[in-house]
Amino acid sequence: MPVPIIILIIFLSLLLLYLIIEVLEHLTAFKYETIENNKGLGEDVRVVLLSDLHNNKKLDEKKIFEKVREFDPECILIPGDLVEDRKDKSDNAVAFVAELSKTAPVFISIGNHEEYLKERDEKAYKETMEELSKYATVLSNATAETEHLNLVGLTVPTWFYWTRMTPKKRNLPVIPPVISNKFEILLAHNPEYVDMYERYSPDLVLSGHMHGGIVRLPFLGALVAPGLSFFPRLTSGLHTENGTRIFVTRGLGSHRLYARFLNKTEINFLTLKGCKKE
Repeated sequence: MPVPIIILIIFLSLLLLYLIIEVLEHLTAFKYETIENNKGLGEDVRVVLLSDLHNNKKLDEKKIFEKVREFDPECILIPGDLVEDRKDKSDNAVAFVAELSKTAPVFISIGNHEEYLKERDEKAYKETMEELSKYATVLSNATAETEHLNLVGLTVPTWFYWTRMTPKKRNLPVIPPVISNKFEILLAHNPEYVDMYERYSPDLVLSGHMHGGIVRLPFLGALVAPGLSFFPRLTSGLHTENGTRIFVTRGLGSHRLYARFLNKTEINFLTLKGCKKE
């Protein structure tokens, strides 16, 4: 085959790949999930879960806000990575949260990119958190309550995202326990440490971070985690790990060189089914 033809085929293949990635960044999947067997809930509770916005400005925000309003949730839960690790990449995240807050209370926990921003520019981090706090409750190793839920927001150091240490050497923060006995949701950005989250006794853990595996392959599923481990398990949907239930969202954005392939951004509309008292 002539060299010019080979070059043309390579160019067209790369162009097609780029176009697919661009299209997927604009498309968002609205996933409606029902989670059963929620002891401690006397009635059904609706919550919206979204994560890993990374200040994404390519979303169809009008449609997103419309879908959230239609769902009419008790609260909107965001387990981290709203922003990037630079102050100039947080403006859209603040505006996004401000609009969401018009529908329901918003609760945010801290992800690794908020922590990276803090390490790089603590003043910018404080300013960003102050702006977000005008429209949402930021839970950094803290708790809050809604009508039916206890919410716990976990913050861990950045090295938790890159170093797999033995359980005995990993120390999670001590969070003051919630007093009421409502259904408890733990917002923990990184699902890879689910084996350690049982110490907080959550009824359900909500996580993001994995970007759905970045690349998803037919029949194989997720290819790679943000920490560059291959074929990660906990990248999407509901799982039970040693008795701890965890739901992982694929998130709303990407960052730096991480693109998405066959892996649309998503928002999860969760209905937590109540258990009738016997």
